[in-house]
Amino acid sequence: MQTLNVNSNLLIPCEGFLMSGSDSPNTACCNGAQIIDKQFQESDCPDREAICLCLKNAAQTLPIDLQKAAKLPALCNLTYISIDPNVDCSK
Repeated sequence: MQTLNVNSNLLIPCEGFLMSGSDSPNTACCNGAQIIDKQFQESDCPDREAICLCLKNAAQTLPIDLQKAAKLPALCNLTYISIDPNVDCSK
């Protein structure tokens, strides 16, 4: 698996939705999020925890609209990942 730092770049297109005034995520945002979601599904536990911690850290440190972040899984058809500052990454 590629390093998460590289993979987190896949979420850059989500910035307009998560941090600005866009009402919905664009196609590039959902495509990137779906790639990370699939990598999470196919990874073993340490990599899953690293992905989770990266997303959790982003939610805690960046000016992300958490209400929009909570909608991202449904809007982009994500199964495994979320951007939540309170997620328990040990599970």
